[in-house]
Amino acid sequence: MKIIEVSLRRPVTVLICTIALIVFGTYSYMNMGVERMPNVEFPIVVVRTTMEGASPAIIDNDVTDVLEARINTIEGIKNMSSSSYEGRSVIVIEFELDRDIDDAAADVRGKVSMAQSRLPDEAESPQVDKYDPSDRPIMNIAVKNDGRTDMKTLARYVDKVVTERLQTVKGVGGVQLAGFRDREIRVWINTDSLEAYDLTTKEIKSAIYTKHVELPAGRIETPTKEYGVRLEGEYSSVAELEYLPVAVRNGAVIRLRDVARIEDGLEDKRSGAIYEGKPTVMVQIRKQKGANEVLLSRLVRERLKELNSTAPPGTSLEVVQDNAKFIMRSMNGVFWDIVVSILLTSVIMFIFLKTIRATIVAVITIPVCLLGSLSVLYWMGITINNMSMMGLSLAVGMVVDATTVVMENITRHRDMDKTPYRAAQDGGSEVAFAVIAGAATTLAVFVPVAFMGGIMGRFFNSFGVTVATTISISLLISLTLTPYLCSRVLGKRIYGPLQQRLEKPFLWIEEKYSGVLKYAVTHRKTILTAALGLFMMGIGLATTLGTEFFPSEDQGRLRVQIELPADSSLEMTESVVRDMVDVIQADKSVAYTYGIVGSGAGEEVYKASINIELIDRGSRPPAGTVMRRLRSKLSVFRDVDLKMGTWGGSDITLVIQGPTSESLAEIGDLIKKDLAENARGLVDITTDLQMNKPRINLALNRALADDLNINIRDLSDELMTWFGGDNAGSFNQDGYRYDIRVRAEGSGRDDPEKLKNTLVRTNDGQIIRAEGLVSSSLGMAPNVIKRYNRQRSLQIGANVEGVSPGEGILIMEEVFRKYAPQDGTYAIIPAGDSEYMKESFHYMSIALVFAIILVYMVMAIQFESFIHPFTVMFSLPLMTAGSFGLLALAGLRISVMSFMGIILLVGVVVNNAILLVDFINQLRAKGAEKVEAVLQAGPLRLRAILMTTVSTMFGSLPVALALSEGGETRQPMSVAVIGGLFTSTMLTLIVIPVVYLILDDIKDKARAGIKRYRAYRRFTRSARSGALNSK
Repeated sequence: MKIIEVSLRRPVTVLICTIALIVFGTYSYMNMGVERMPNVEFPIVVVRTTMEGASPAIIDNDVTDVLEARINTIEGIKNMSSSSYEGRSVIVIEFELDRDIDDAAADVRGKVSMAQSRLPDEAESPQVDKYDPSDRPIMNIAVKNDGRTDMKTLARYVDKVVTERLQTVKGVGGVQLAGFRDREIRVWINTDSLEAYDLTTKEIKSAIYTKHVELPAGRIETPTKEYGVRLEGEYSSVAELEYLPVAVRNGAVIRLRDVARIEDGLEDKRSGAIYEGKPTVMVQIRKQKGANEVLLSRLVRERLKELNSTAPPGTSLEVVQDNAKFIMRSMNGVFWDIVVSILLTSVIMFIFLKTIRATIVAVITIPVCLLGSLSVLYWMGITINNMSMMGLSLAVGMVVDATTVVMENITRHRDMDKTPYRAAQDGGSEVAFAVIAGAATTLAVFVPVAFMGGIMGRFFNSFGVTVATTISISLLISLTLTPYLCSRVLGKRIYGPLQQRLEKPFLWIEEKYSGVLKYAVTHRKTILTAALGLFMMGIGLATTLGTEFFPSEDQGRLRVQIELPADSSLEMTESVVRDMVDVIQADKSVAYTYGIVGSGAGEEVYKASINIELIDRGSRPPAGTVMRRLRSKLSVFRDVDLKMGTWGGSDITLVIQGPTSESLAEIGDLIKKDLAENARGLVDITTDLQMNKPRINLALNRALADDLNINIRDLSDELMTWFGGDNAGSFNQDGYRYDIRVRAEGSGRDDPEKLKNTLVRTNDGQIIRAEGLVSSSLGMAPNVIKRYNRQRSLQIGANVEGVSPGEGILIMEEVFRKYAPQDGTYAIIPAGDSEYMKESFHYMSIALVFAIILVYMVMAIQFESFIHPFTVMFSLPLMTAGSFGLLALAGLRISVMSFMGIILLVGVVVNNAILLVDFINQLRAKGAEKVEAVLQAGPLRLRAILMTTVSTMFGSLPVALALSEGGETRQPMSVAVIGGLFTSTMLTLIVIPVVYLILDDIKDKARAGIKRYRAYRRFTRSARSGALNSK
């Protein structure tokens, strides 16, 4: 082949190109970003709207429905879900993956702007944001305080110093505070004094608004200067603010201190954070898109050292969670997986090649290929992540395939007493076609992978690029560097005592294989029947494995999500969380805990989350075992819905759609109760809709209100100020502004009956109590109103224990049909990971079909035949028994990772058959009879086939053992590859020669039949012509 001849004649060029790959690859590795998963942009937009004090029903009707009606007209929406909480609306719009996120967000902003005029005046302007999974906090930092610093000083330090300093760190996209209460000037109204002085809170707020203010007052111009004028009318201290005049009664000035208690305090507590069971403030760091998480973590930790040196007495900042730690441990695990793979491959190469020189020639291609791939990945903007590194680790055994085939044939020619140069040229050229064909079929697999739809298509893009790049570079090296090194380094054949001992097993294997092959050739039906039986066994095993979306990994941390009854107070939730933390921290596998109370999407005070950091992986059982143990211990909390996981959401998420929230809640409770009593492998069963949120409904005495000419909006404002609080202005100190909030003293609002004490002014100026104007009644309402694609919905989730998520979905659908009316008004559909699993399996099935078609097309072009590629394709069914069998032995399920291993095998297992069929054709071209060619080609190509297969299997072994952190994610793919390679290789050596002969016999019979038919046609035509001539 021309490229081999050029490489042998121009060694300097080959060496310079090799050195360039090493240099650029090393530079790229040192400068590539590091993250856990590829940075995939989700086309999801979130719209958040706040209307303080409004019930979920009001939010749903007046805010959510209005916005959804407009947004729904945008093109390309895949799903739209909404949650209407008390005082808050959250709408999540998921677009089709091909939709540009910036264009989608712009369209949503436009529709929201058009709908804004139809929203209630009390609603704040909707906030439109793009959703990015990487926006989740990558670090959690606890602010510890031993009590020497008061809370106001601590709040100011955290908000004005810590937050602002951390936001300036390179790569930080945002800083959020959990459990933080900002400074606030509290005006606590004495309701009795208010009534005594004939005042309402409206006049209090008006006095603060008009008398505590700083405003511009024009300018003064002179011939030489210009002055700006500003009226400084704000009180300079909280003590002075107490003397603010509110009104004049009987000639006496009523001041703010006469009707209220002024406190320089903190805002209302509606959430909290805990660390090791104690209250704290949690600083959450979010990264910018594409930022290097490991570098960002290091820079944040350096900034924390500076902040700790200037922190108030008794205050310190401590990192309690850092994604970078697991990322580094996981990437270090991948690095050592690659190192061990290289060592194992080197041993395999030495066993087969039997000399150090030959082993060095084979193994040197591995680092060159890997470093060359890194330089391409760096140029394409791909980071070091689980997917790209998994591609490299799997490619370790594959990159030597082409090299070993070339080397094995060059060695065979060298043993024919050819010169090293001639052996390299003849041996390399003889197998160049087979090597290119093998690499091309592997590369063909990644064409449908690269264009695969669904979210997993985006995630696997970097994996596909990595493997394809590495295989391409390995092909190039096998046809350039390998022949050159063989001609210079390989030397003469060495056949010492060590080589003889290593040779004996191969001679024995070749002898036994020759006998098996002769048997197979003479018992073709038996062989095909056995192969068909193994294929059916593999399919049978596949049906028993169960399915899941993505394998869970042991990150050394767990999460417990807690939901109490909707009528629970924040204090009750905190009490339950503290009790749970005590139980959790008593476990010997737990290092420490931290969490957030009031952590729901709607900031519900009855929800919380506890994050559990486990001790070192080597000193404890797997995280799944710890999770089951803790779940059993926490089961004593009967009235609490628990959801435990390694980090994400539920294993199964389904959405039930129906006509009303009340009917959905009823069905949800029935399903939940049924599954709890008959779990069948389902645990942590939760629904997101409760009908037990207590609400005091105030019915207006319309006749009396009209007679007194009461302004209903004034009454509503008074009630809101008394029982919820309202901002009346702001207080300035040291350049920072703090809200002034007016609210009734606790003693004036601690009983539902005190609602009737609310004061309101009539149209003629008199102040009356609300008693008689309103009558109260206690009722129950939904804690949230959900919609999914504009229909009322309920979300039900569960984790699995002993069954697969796929089986769990079938169980939940069966229970749903048991309780839901079968009239078409109710439907159950997958959501979350369940939806992604269904979607991903669909797209991956399409990718598998197209991979098979493309591999056949590539081989048809290379063989210039329709029959021989079909022969090679018989290798594919032979891999099923091994892949699914080894997955079953390893206790793994069919997931997107194991599915990708099956797709990868399509391009790998055919390589052995290509080697065999190509060599059979070469022997037949030299004059050998087909059976003789088959019997001769098998043993001659046995070593090359075994060498490539065993090197790939052993190269994938460290990943398959999942000994490194994060290895659980990568394991299924390697297990599927190793199992499929094992059975397909063993059976390829026997079945493919049989199929080759059968198809060739069919082809010969077909040709003979065609020849006989043509001869018959010629005979009949000549006979007919002779008959005509005789006439």
